[in-house]
Amino acid sequence: MFGKDGAFGIKDTSITPKSLIHENMTLAEIADATGKKLGGADGGVSFSINGKEFRFGKDTTLKDVLDAVNDDPDAKVTMAYDQDKDRFMLRSDVTGSGTEITTKNIGGSNFFGEDGITGIIEDTTTKYQTIDRSTDTIATAAAKMGIDLQLDKDGKFSFTVNGVDFSFKTTDSLQTMMNEVNSNEDAKAKLTYSQITDSFVFTSSETGRNAVVTVGNKDGANAFGGADSFFGVAEGEARGSDATIVIDGETISQSSNTFTLDGIQFTLKADFDAENNRDNLGPATFTVEQDIDQVVEKVTQFVSEYNKLTQELYALTIEEMDYDYSPLTQDEKADLSQEDIEKWETEAKKGILRNDNTIKNLLSKLRSNFFSVVEGSGLSAYDIGFNTSKYSQGQYGGQITFDEDKFREMLQKDPDAVAKVMAGTSDAVDDLTEYQESGLVSRLFDQMSDFKSTIQGKNLKNTNQQIDDTNDSMNDLIAKMYEEQERLYIQYAQMETLLSQYQSQSTWLAQQLSAL
Repeated sequence: MFGKDGAFGIKDTSITPKSLIHENMTLAEIADATGKKLGGADGGVSFSINGKEFRFGKDTTLKDVLDAVNDDPDAKVTMAYDQDKDRFMLRSDVTGSGTEITTKNIGGSNFFGEDGITGIIEDTTTKYQTIDRSTDTIATAAAKMGIDLQLDKDGKFSFTVNGVDFSFKTTDSLQTMMNEVNSNEDAKAKLTYSQITDSFVFTSSETGRNAVVTVGNKDGANAFGGADSFFGVAEGEARGSDATIVIDGETISQSSNTFTLDGIQFTLKADFDAENNRDNLGPATFTVEQDIDQVVEKVTQFVSEYNKLTQELYALTIEEMDYDYSPLTQDEKADLSQEDIEKWETEAKKGILRNDNTIKNLLSKLRSNFFSVVEGSGLSAYDIGFNTSKYSQGQYGGQITFDEDKFREMLQKDPDAVAKVMAGTSDAVDDLTEYQESGLVSRLFDQMSDFKSTIQGKNLKNTNQQIDDTNDSMNDLIAKMYEEQERLYIQYAQMETLLSQYQSQSTWLAQQLSAL
């Protein structure tokens, strides 16, 4: 039936219905076009919005009606007609929850109601038509705001942000427009709409005095320009400024209102300059709160890492040696692949640190730290929630247990003492005094450093010395072996000479005897 070859010869497509109404039509013409009656006694309409009464004759244009309602401050609404969606809209000019709009026909008029020419309900409602960024198009939002949308020569809504051009169809949703602006890295700005404040806001993606947002219209569109523009923002440039605060007489400037100094996070929320009436704002109040959760999280992580280390060290001291895997000789390695050599040597190295005194002494010293009082605090690590398992408790011997509730309680009660127990340091030269004044972390660090020095300076030195001594012994034995070998060669040669002489004498005697 349809299509190029159809019976009707009509293109197979969808047809968008056109509205029969436009703003230059009179009320009487709108009534005739929609098949509805105005209903007023004088042929016009009378109605009230939020108690404000309006009366219009039948020859009044729709534009004049909308302008009269929208310009009246007592009505507190914006009335618009969206020609794209062929519907009237009524929107409160007062924002916030609980805002009401009351509409009422007067004198038999038929302006509001399902059968009225606007189709807007006659009632009191808090469900006024707010802008919905996810569903409203640019055209619909403009109609709700009562903005006469101006477009560029291509019929698009165009503007620039920080030198970046944007163009949208009026049927694009507000969310589509905001997503495109916000995802453009070159624009360096974020566009948002708040139903609470009923306003659009452009925010620089940068902070401080280097932050700038420059906006402008493009090709005749009215995106910017004040109250009559779509965004309600004037064209031009807005530049940020650094946050400035005076602490102990020192002026500190930061590019962000939130910054950290000396471990304290500052968030500046008010301007105390003369223009903002400093006296009425009152004194600045600083509230310093402990971030206990963050401290507990870090301590818990410390306990976990400590336990991993001590478990690995303790496991080495109790590892069984497998005597089936002796060290490989060079000849044996020649017959094996590299992978097989690595597997063999891994097994051969097991147990070589079994009962190693250096590791056992380290674990014992580490464990004792949790029960020694830190001078100046009156507390030990045990007193703030730390404890250790028994050293003989299998492969987990010597590990830390952590009472989080006790730690939180002590941290709230005396944070300075807890800080000293955990991270106190000492400038003392005497080793004993330094140990007594140092916190847990310093003690553990010093003992691990001593352990490393012992391994490098003593154990490895002794091992290298033993290797050297063994090599010397081997060389001595090899020399003795060569000496013994040479002695045996000489004896063998002498024996061969004697045997030869004996053989000659034996032959001579045999000849003499045969001659008798």
